[in-house]
This record gives sequence, structure tokens and C-alpha cells, in this order.
Amino acid sequence: MHSTRRSAGRSAALSLMLSAALAACGGGGGGGSSSRSSSDLSGSPVKGPMANAVVQIFSVDGSAAQAKGDVLSTGSTNAQAAITGINIPASHSGALIVEITAHDDTVDLASNAAPAVTVFRTLLSNRDAADAPIYPSPLTTLAYDLAVAKADSSSGGFSGNNDGSISEAELIAAFTIASAKVSSSLGFGLAAGTNLNTTPPLVTSATTTTASLAEVAAYRQAIEAVSAILVNMQDAAQSSNASTTATTDSLLTALASDLSDGEVDGLANGDPIAEFADVGDVASQVNVDPSSLTIPGTDTLVSDVESILVSEQAATGVDTNSDALANGSASADPSPAQTTPDIDEDGIADNDDNCPNTANANQADFDNDGQGNACDNDDDNDGV
Repeated sequence: MHSTRRSAGRSAALSLMLSAALAACGGGGGGGSSSRSSSDLSGSPVKGPMANAVVQIFSVDGSAAQAKGDVLSTGSTNAQAAITGINIPASHSGALIVEITAHDDTVDLASNAAPAVTVFRTLLSNRDAADAPIYPSPLTTLAYDLAVAKADSSSGGFSGNNDGSISEAELIAAFTIASAKVSSSLGFGLAAGTNLNTTPPLVTSATTTTASLAEVAAYRQAIEAVSAILVNMQDAAQSSNASTTATTDSLLTALASDLSDGEVDGLANGDPIAEFADVGDVASQVNVDPSSLTIPGTDTLVSDVESILVSEQAATGVDTNSDALANGSASADPSPAQTTPDIDEDGIADNDDNCPNTANANQADFDNDGQGNACDNDDDNDGV
């Protein structure tokens, strides 16, 4: 019964997110008004909070590499890892691509060392979506890269028109679905309501309740687990081949490519992914006991992420009471990753599901058109 309610809740949440994303894009251009004054972007990039990194925002150009168009603004993160200096032009009303890049002076405030993952990306549907603080991370990067790969596709729950090009509206819709797939497969037990862009993965002035601090712990746990898997993959590649070119960032890109065919197995549509050549069995690297993983740059287990969240507050300068994390009343227990996403949680992998975005466990399909009854607007195929 609990599983059924959770599946229905995730399906409803996904439908609501998709509707909101499509409404925000206004059919292809975004919902902002050009008469609005310019506005600032706030938030923090997090593997651990990244201080002194470069921040850029781009317009969307579906024909460009990674769909990145013109640079609209360039800023940085300060010593407390807060995004500063990003000013969204008042004339821009469309979607925004946010990219964070580490350099030699960038520091992960959780480990006080160079960040284990150095490039993060995410997508905002329009200028209004930038009003809330955002938290780019390895998970948003996975979602963004997966969205670019599948934006024009109509398979696996995506809604592209298969015309060979990526529109802004397709990319926005795809990012919503891709975020759900990343949460399902590499969320390590994330709740359905977790928003990869706006749910804080660190203690902030807004995370004042036990429930919000528990959500912080769960999301950060997933981020650190994915990062630890990437570090382990890189170590495996270097042990196998001393001259390997695999980095955590290139492996993160490869992981998105792997997920694009609906299964993490080291293959993309049946072809081996070159970046994984020296890694070994990719599925076993991903489907590891998360409680055995160590937060990169520290000696702390991923399952003990609460202690990191508390200790890094001195560096981020946030004095919110986090006793609930310290005493265990706000905590998260990670679940293993899944190599096949199931975003509606009906027990059917998205690639095999006749309603990938809506729970349809019995796969009922009255008119045998390949679209299950739960998501078919005309399930008797009579044209009404």
C-alpha cells in the first residue's frame, strides 16, 4: 500500500513539474517579460560547496555543443561558495544554462581541498526560475547532459518531435524528465519532491526545520555518493591503464551517455562507451553499497554526511541551528543506486513501460496501441 501511494505521489509530482516547465517555456521562449529589470542569480554549487569557482550563464542554442548559446553573464563564487556577480540581462526572457567551472584556486569547503568534480551544469526554464537560489551539482549535470541527449526523442518518457533539432521547449521538458530519471537511478533514495535545482544540499538560512535538514542530508548524500563513484571509477581506470585520460568530469559525461539508453551498463545503444574502457564493470561500480563509499577528500562515510554538513557551516558562514543533524533527529539512510530508472515507481523500467511517466503496474493497454491505459487519452481507440 505504501509503495502504491509513493508511486502515485511521484507520478503526480512528475506531471506537475512537467506542466510547470512547459508553462514556463511559453511554447518555446520562456515566461519572463523584457520590461523587467535585470536580476541576480543566487545559490551555491555543491559537491562540497565550491568556493572561488567561475560561474557563467548562457542562452539556449540547440545547434551548439551542449546547447550552449551566447554568454549572458560571468561571475564567480565567493569564499563562502555563494554565487556572486551574475546579472541576468533584462532583455533575456528565455531559458538559462548555468555552468560552474573550478580552477586552480577553487576549494571544496567540505574537504578544504580541490573539488573532486570540477564542472557543473544545469538549466533554468526562464528568468523567473532564477528568483530562487539554485544548487548546481553532479546530479544536475547528469540531468542536463541527459536532457541534451534526449530532448528531441519521444522514447522513454521524453516528448521530443524527432525532427533532428533541439528546441528550447524540448530541452526544458527533457530536463524535467531527465531530472526524474537521475533521481530514480542515482538518487540513492531521494524523495519524489526533491528538486535537483532548488532543494539545498547544504545548510542554509532557509533550512530551519528538522524535515528540511533531513532533506538536505538526503540530497547531499546522493551528491557525495555519485562523486565517490566517479572517484572510484577514475582510480580503477588509472590502476588498469596508467596513461588513461579518464577524469571524474569525463566519466560524469560518460555516465549521462550511458543512462541515455535507459540502462547503466557501460554501453550507449549497444556500443561500448570509450571513456569506460579501463573502468571495469560499470554496473557494479554504480550499484555499490552506498554506506561503503567515502566522501571524496575526507575520511567520512557517505552515510555519515550529517557531520560534514555541520562542520562546513564554519566555512560557508551559515549559523542556522543544525542540532537536528548533529544529534541524528534529521538524517538520511541511503538506498542502493538503480541501473535502470523507473520514474513512476511502478516496478517497470522506463524503457519497458508503456506509461513511463504514470504508474501502470499491470501494463494494461486496452486498444493495444503501445500506450497504456493510465496515460492513453483514448484507450479504446475510437477517436474520442
